[in-house]
Amino acid sequence: MNNEEIIANLKTLKNSIELEKMTLPSLQHEELNEENINKFVDTMTRAFNNDIILLNNIVAIIESKSEKDGK
Repeated sequence: MNNEEIIANLKTLKNSIELEKMTLPSLQHEELNEENINKFVDTMTRAFNNDIILLNNIVAIIESKSEKDGK
């Protein structure tokens, strides 16, 4: 992965986090029963897990590039 691809992945991550942030206020308009809370938690957990996977991949690539460059 080159720098442009890393930047594109970081932009994707940023957009994902912004969308996740926008969903949080939706809880204020939901009936907070157990089913809705569980659905929301499941949705946000999947989103956060995807973000973490993307971040881990980016970090691994940057670390790998650094090792190859002898840094």
